[in-house]
Order: sequence, then C-alpha cells, then structure tokens
Amino acid sequence: RSTPITETNPRNTAGATPPRLGGRRSSRTVNDRYPSPACMSGPLARLDSSESYTLGLGDAEMSAFSVDPSASPRAFSSSLVASSVPDVHMTRSPTFNIPLVDEDDQLRYRVVVWSVNDIELEKGKFECKLRVTLFWKPKDRTPDELRPILKKRGHVSKSDGWKVSEKGNTATYKKGEFDITEPVPGLQLFDVPVFKIDEKAEVHCIMPDTEHPDRILLRWTCMYIATFSQGALYKKGSELKNFPYDSHDLQIRVGVRGYPFNQFQAAPAKAEDQEKKMKDYEDPSCKFEGVRETPEFLIHNELKLVRLTKEEVVVAMMIWRKHQYYDKNIFWLNSMMSAMSFTAFAFPIVKFEQRSQLCFAVMFGIVALRFVADEHCPMLEFQTCAQKHLNGSVYFLVFVVFESAILYTITEFIGYEEELRYVDVILGIVFLIYFILKGYEIFTVRKAHMANRPQNDSDQNRKKNARLEIDERLNDPKVRHPHRKSTLKRKGRRRTDSSPGSSKEGEDIL
Repeated sequence: RSTPITETNPRNTAGATPPRLGGRRSSRTVNDRYPSPACMSGPLARLDSSESYTLGLGDAEMSAFSVDPSASPRAFSSSLVASSVPDVHMTRSPTFNIPLVDEDDQLRYRVVVWSVNDIELEKGKFECKLRVTLFWKPKDRTPDELRPILKKRGHVSKSDGWKVSEKGNTATYKKGEFDITEPVPGLQLFDVPVFKIDEKAEVHCIMPDTEHPDRILLRWTCMYIATFSQGALYKKGSELKNFPYDSHDLQIRVGVRGYPFNQFQAAPAKAEDQEKKMKDYEDPSCKFEGVRETPEFLIHNELKLVRLTKEEVVVAMMIWRKHQYYDKNIFWLNSMMSAMSFTAFAFPIVKFEQRSQLCFAVMFGIVALRFVADEHCPMLEFQTCAQKHLNGSVYFLVFVVFESAILYTITEFIGYEEELRYVDVILGIVFLIYFILKGYEIFTVRKAHMANRPQNDSDQNRKKNARLEIDERLNDPKVRHPHRKSTLKRKGRRRTDSSPGSSKEGEDIL
C-alpha cells in the first residue's frame, strides 16, 4: 500500500480511501492502442485500421469506438504493462465484455488535470495535480426527497450542508428538519507511491438540467496532488528509444472498489451531468486546465478517458519533448566534427601519421561533446537515438584509423600504392554514403516527431487564437472598449461616446 504524505490522515480529512498500488502482476506486456471515440477529432483520433479495439467493452458500447482511417496521423501510442493494469485483454476481438447498464447503475467519472510537473521518464514518475468528480443517482431516494436539499445553481459554497464522515464512506446532510445520510465512494488512485489531498472532499446534490426535474444526482469531488509511477515509460520498446524525438502518454488510473459502489459500472461523465452548459467541442469526462508547458515538454490540451474495467478508468495525456536544444548543441556539432574526419582521405596512404593525428584530434572533440550530452541523456538498458548518433561517430573514426593502418602496412611491405589508392577512395565513398544514410535516418525520426507536435502550441495558431479572442471581446456588447464607439443609456437618453480613436482606428491597431 502507498504511504500518504499528509499532516493528518487523509481518510479523516477528505473522505477518500488512500491510493493503493493496484493490479495483478503478470509477464504479459500489452502494446496496443487506446480506442478513439467517434466524437474525438484531431491528434487523438488516429488508429492503424478501421477496426474496433476492445477495452473490456460490450458489442453495443464498442459501436462508439469505430475508427476513421482518414483521421489525423497521431494517436496515443500507449504501452501498458500488465503489472500496472488488471488482466484486461486489449485485443481486436471482444474477450472481456461488460453488459451495458442504464444511468441508474453508472458511476460516472470526470477528471480535470490542473498541472503536470517533475516529469522523470527514466524513473517512470510524474507529479500531477488533478480533481476527480463522480456522479451517480442515489439508489434509495426519490426525487421528491432530494429536491428540497438541492444545491443552488451558481452557489459556490463548499459546505452546502453536507458533511463527510471521518471514515470517508458516508456524507450527512443536516439542515433544519432534514437529516439525510448517503454512502459516498472511496476513490482509489492506482500506482501512486506518495500523494496528498489539496482540498477536502465535497458532496453536493444537484439537478443539472432544469428541464428534467426528476433527474437529481449526487456529486462527489476532491482535489489531489499525487506522484504517479508508470514503468512502461522507461522499459525497452518505449518511446524513449527515439530520444530526444520522443512523445509519451502519461496515464492516470482511478477507480472505486468499495461497497456499494463496486456494484456500479464505471463510465465517462456526460454533458448532462454538468450544471454549466458545455460547448460542442468540450469533452465532459476530462479536461486540462493551467499551463500546458514545462521547461522540457509540451502537454497536449486534449485528454482521453477510457474505461479499463467495471470499476476503473484511465486518463491518458500526451507529452511532447522539446528537441531544439539537442538539435543545435549536440546533433549539428557532432555532425560537423564527423564530417571533418573525411579530410583524412585527402592525405596519401603513406601519410599515415597525418591521417591518424587528424582522426584522434576529431575524436577528442567528439568525446568531450559526449560528456556534455550524457548529462542530458537518460541512462537506460538500451541505446537511444542520440546515443546511437554519438557512438556512430566514434565507430566511424575508428574504422578510418584501422583502414588507413591496413593500407599503409600493405603499401610498405608489398607495394601497389596506386592500386590501393583506388581502394582507399572507394572505402571513403562507402563511409560517406553510410554517414549520409544515418543523417537521413535521424531526419525521418525528427520529421515524424514534428508531425506529433501539439498543433495548438504553434506560433501561427497562437496568433490566430489571440486574434479570435480579441474579435470576440470586441463584439461583446457588454464590454466597453477604448477603440470602439459605445452607446450609453442615461436617464432615458441615448448618448454616443467616441473614444480618442474611432472604431476604424481600433481595427487598424489590431
């Protein structure tokens, strides 16, 4: 079991069951893709074929996960390890079907990620601040019993009359003549070595849609700051093999296993569960708030929540490594120094001393660069793209030295200097072709990495979004702007105030 780092027992403060390292261990590794719901678009909607992927879902529910082969060329390349997830078969054929249930038997999840910090991929850890919200219908309560204790729409009070018990498994509403006790879920965060509760758990009784007064829900929410452990990030076959052109899927697993909520079926939250009207492009089950950038990574703004089992869900979010530092300070410098070694072929074969001195001088520079690069490269059981590039330069210089030594020895004892000169030139061309092919290989990896870059973070889209935001504010009649004529109503008279700059001047400024 994990050890919470809090000043007091989190069960007594938040009403949540402490997180637990979950999952039965197995030697089976699952390297399948997450399904992309049909409602998703953009970089989250690509899969390798038009078939449906199974994540322990029924046939009817799988109809929402059909894949569009013409979608964007980026998907979450999720590599789940069976030691960190339950034995759920992520295959193309349904093998772990869960019968569909109606809304009364569903426990719906909404996860809002506020920040992601301290990403250590070589250790498989990252820190995340998130809020988990659960929605469900009370089993033994009628709408008439719950309607008098409804939360006021727009009311931001945290207490709202509900008090969570010390054990965190019940919540009591005591206000006036009302005394109602309801069981609340004990949320578990899986694969969490340490965590703390940032805000205490809250319980509300809500009616999201006023047009359906009989649809009354209970809502439980709590804020966590947790360090998640994910071994698949650094194991052989992970995306770290393409370092520094790598992107990863960070996974957050949550679930409720305690009675009576283990009888509910986990499901993503719906737009009908929210009191605030959501826009068409918003996902009601998960969202990312806050800064989507760290010193080393960009974080995709779209998350994806998928049900793993009847009791658990997983949230996946993509992180994209910034590679500009490695391009300018490692790859380019190493390539230039490696290209200098080709000048050794300008010396005759009998000038072995000059050739070897040039190669060793270049090698000293590459080794010095390697010491600097190793401080930023992860120490793993396999070689990354950057390490292969640096090692290839050293091997190339060694081959040039050995080739020069062998040809020099043959020339000194046997002769044939003119014939061996042709061999020397041919070997130099072969080395050059090899050097070009390795450079092209790195170029293709970099190009694929750039295609996975979160599009909303590009400079062009930033300017476009900023312009749309300015236009939206300018067209808002409730806001008075210094570069637009505004109409004021005072004492029944209409008067027009013009700012020092007219509306046309404001458009020119924008």
